[in-house]
Amino acid sequence: MANLIVRHHPVVPLVHKENPVPRINEMFAVFHALCICSDFSDGDEFSKFCKTTEFKVFFEDITYLLSRNFTPENLIMVFKTLCLYQFKSFSNNKIDG
Repeated sequence: MANLIVRHHPVVPLVHKENPVPRINEMFAVFHALCICSDFSDGDEFSKFCKTTEFKVFFEDITYLLSRNFTPENLIMVFKTLCLYQFKSFSNNKIDG
């Protein structure tokens, strides 16, 4: 889904020149994926992660990647790795995919 959000830009400002957040679709894609990763903790793990310095580094790096060259498979591995090591409730549940 992150791939599709970045490729198709579903969020479009009404006045492009007055766009307050130029990379809004990249931000939307990252936050959407992080919400899915933290789904099993009802957002608790997501809230805690957003307050860490690791989040700031991750967010800068992933938004940079999304504005460059990536593949859907690449994104799956990035978010799967994040799920396994940052969002412990994810690995405690049976997941397909």
